[in-house]
Amino acid sequence: MRILFLGILSLLLSTCYSSVVVAQITTHIDVPASEELYCIHFDKSGLLWMGTSAGIKSYDGYTLREAFAEAIPSHPQLTGDIRSLTTDNNQNLWAGTNNGLVRISLKDGQTKTYKFPKQSQQIIYKLFTTRDGTVFAGTDDGFSVYHKEKDEFTHYNVDKTKALFPDGKTDRYTGWGVKDFIETKDGDILIGTWSQGLWRYSPKTDKIRGYTQLNWMNSAFTLSFDHRDRLWIGTTSNGVQRIDRTDDYQLSTLKSIEDGSEFVNFNHQKVVYGLTELTDGRFFISAGDTIAAVKGPDGAFWVATRGNGIERLMRPKYNFSSHAAESIRNLYSPDGIHFFLGYGMEGLAWIDTSTGETRKNNQVPGFSSLPSDGFSPRITSMIQRYNGELWFAAGDNGILISRPDGSSEIRYANSRQMPFVKDNVTALCETARDHTLWIGQRQGVSFLLENGKGIHLNVKNDTLDMTGYFMVNHIMEDHNENIWISTVNNGIVKVTGNPEKTESLTYRHYTSQGINITACFEDSRDRIWAIGPNGLLLFSPEKDCFNNTESSFHLNGKKALAINEDPYGNLWIATERAMVRLDNDFSTISFTKEDGLSSTTFFPNSTCRFGNRLFFGTANGFVGFEPQPAYDDKQGKNVNLILTDIIIDGNSITTLDSLEVRKITTELAATTQHINIPANVKKFAFEFALLSYSNQEETQYAYQLDGYDKDWQYVDGTAHHASFDHVPPGNYTFRLKAADSRGIWHELPYDISVRVSAPWYDTWWAYLIYICLITTIAYFAWKYIRMQRELEASRRFSTILQSTQIHVDSTNRNSVSDGHNYSDADGEAVKTQTEEHPNPIQQRNAAFIAKATQLVRDNLEDSDYNRDRMAADLGMSVSSLYSRLRECTDLSIQTFIQTIRLNTACDILRREPDIRISELAYRVGFNTPKYFSQCFKREFGMLPGDYIKQ
Repeated sequence: MRILFLGILSLLLSTCYSSVVVAQITTHIDVPASEELYCIHFDKSGLLWMGTSAGIKSYDGYTLREAFAEAIPSHPQLTGDIRSLTTDNNQNLWAGTNNGLVRISLKDGQTKTYKFPKQSQQIIYKLFTTRDGTVFAGTDDGFSVYHKEKDEFTHYNVDKTKALFPDGKTDRYTGWGVKDFIETKDGDILIGTWSQGLWRYSPKTDKIRGYTQLNWMNSAFTLSFDHRDRLWIGTTSNGVQRIDRTDDYQLSTLKSIEDGSEFVNFNHQKVVYGLTELTDGRFFISAGDTIAAVKGPDGAFWVATRGNGIERLMRPKYNFSSHAAESIRNLYSPDGIHFFLGYGMEGLAWIDTSTGETRKNNQVPGFSSLPSDGFSPRITSMIQRYNGELWFAAGDNGILISRPDGSSEIRYANSRQMPFVKDNVTALCETARDHTLWIGQRQGVSFLLENGKGIHLNVKNDTLDMTGYFMVNHIMEDHNENIWISTVNNGIVKVTGNPEKTESLTYRHYTSQGINITACFEDSRDRIWAIGPNGLLLFSPEKDCFNNTESSFHLNGKKALAINEDPYGNLWIATERAMVRLDNDFSTISFTKEDGLSSTTFFPNSTCRFGNRLFFGTANGFVGFEPQPAYDDKQGKNVNLILTDIIIDGNSITTLDSLEVRKITTELAATTQHINIPANVKKFAFEFALLSYSNQEETQYAYQLDGYDKDWQYVDGTAHHASFDHVPPGNYTFRLKAADSRGIWHELPYDISVRVSAPWYDTWWAYLIYICLITTIAYFAWKYIRMQRELEASRRFSTILQSTQIHVDSTNRNSVSDGHNYSDADGEAVKTQTEEHPNPIQQRNAAFIAKATQLVRDNLEDSDYNRDRMAADLGMSVSSLYSRLRECTDLSIQTFIQTIRLNTACDILRREPDIRISELAYRVGFNTPKYFSQCFKREFGMLPGDYIKQ
């Protein structure tokens, strides 16, 4: 089976595009050997779907995935044979199975199963979507048409459907075994069957018409239109047939195709599974183990086979011819056919591209005088001088010279012929006007005048040192006759002036010392470019400096190695990853092996141009091609960027419990626009893919989590995901874009809002609770402190009252005795004596306290006696009374009154120890004995009963 497939592909590779260019296999997708592949389908985003004997799979260019695994428990049909697939215009994927039809929403993954009335309608062999989004299903008993408004199918089968036959009679439709559909320009649907011929259904009139018999089996297994609107029919018995007009119901234009010139993989196959028209007008036939061949949205050609998976084939955009098979580090051609090649350490070579004849070293035409044994000059630069001589820079072998008369010679550094050349020769450049030859070396720069005089530049000043190891890579003359010297270790030096007057030469040093500049290049617009380790530099005459172009356009690769210009003003830059075309508007297109390049390993300055053709040296020979004036990359324009998965703490969202998934998103990854990250998630990531299917490793992605990332974050195709760890709670916006291997940028058509939830203890309502708790605690703490202060003051005041023995006599007069001991807050006695000259303020306070105390005692049994009445009795306002008592006793009015009541209760208890507690409470103004006991204990630290015992 595999041998047959390889034979088919071999035929495809050898004949498919022979009139244009050879196709190339660029991707192979392995389907597990235990599964059988039934169909392949591209949805509108460009994602590849596969129907297999074990369900549905998807492929995004990186990963082959089991699709809709979370829907399998409720829909076992998705675990079995998937015979056909289609997508409608409402982001639904339809899967035809052996047991009905399943519709799967590509938005949220919701599924619905449709069971058709008859058992013979349960196997869905073919699904098809019209231009207006109507879904057709083909079964063993006719076809069915979906109506979105009713969410149901109308069935056309042998039981109830009638059709108009070519003989003019209307009878039952006998189109069982429907195998294919195709839509005409006017919206009618042609229906191909296993052995009941060809039918035509008109959705406008809801009528069916039949064609006359096609072949002895009356088989129309597969249908395809060509670019001339001719209908091609693949049969199960007669190979391929063609109808030139679809209104030819009598099939007067029917033709059986016997000539294989119109086909690829013809071989007179009798059973044809599919017909796919190629861009050159021919057809590829799916037959044998090749079950399908379709053109993908990427412009490539996809071939599905039984037992060997899927191959992706594409035709190169340019005819990149490849010559030789060794590393070409330098090349030059005088005529575009014969090339001189620098093989690095292996010496010099010559090739005739018309015949493939190759010669090396002393066998190279014009260099017969080279040593025959062990001589392999390292060629780094080649030029043809004004007199027709070929001069080659040959490193420690100096310069090789080949003259038009066939003679040749070697001129070594520091020799009699070149005493002005100090070391290994690395670069050559001849000026256009005076034919001065500039010679770059490992140790500086020299020049040879047309009169034969040679000079070595020994320049040394504050900013430039061209003595010693001033290692030259390349020398170029611009249109103003300035000489630009690119070096390994000293950046760029511009030399201006007349070499014949050495003292008149001026020097300008650019870029930092130590920067390796491969070469300078002047384009047809007089722009000076420099290529180096950080890409491409562009000279600004206004600022007299070189600017990095990395932010101006995207080069596929970080290093620029060689640069050239085509006849249309486009620059071609060889990088370490691709060949990049830089258009006049600074847009870029990249070319790699998938485009026919023999290698993408290029070498510094290994390029030349002859006529309209460009040539670049690679690690596998050199490539030549003729650029076109414009390049319209339809493939690049139709590519879509999608999200392929959401990773939560290292696990795909498809593996999580459905309830957990619903907390994160209600949509599938490819369509989700709103994501909620639960508070318990530490790390989340997005996987994504640019559905170019071309050079996926060369794709560059850029993403930004706005609100978290300050700038765009860049990753290459080998790491097509964005990971975020311990993101603070908040609302963010995820943005994504990608540059394909041609440097064309594509953006995700929508932004994704990301909400990272805070843990419960970090939410607004939690902070509200915190504030309430703190406020409550602070309030009660304040109350407690205030209560303790008043209690302490009350105790002090009680002690004062007791120690001063304030007594009420029978005439209600208050007497205060002097010279007694008072107690402080801790109950310690303090000796107090009447001052010889008492303080008037203290006297007034004592009189005020005595008066206030007496008022309380006078109203002792009146529980309603309060601050208002007391203030009125004293002729003061409540606030004034409060302030005065605070000043004198540090007590509030109520505490003052209660302290007098409680101290009086102590006096009564001492005099009348047998008194009842309830009676005592009422006598000192308390309404309830219980409250009296509580206040007594708070004041004296014990209950009234304990006080009596003590």
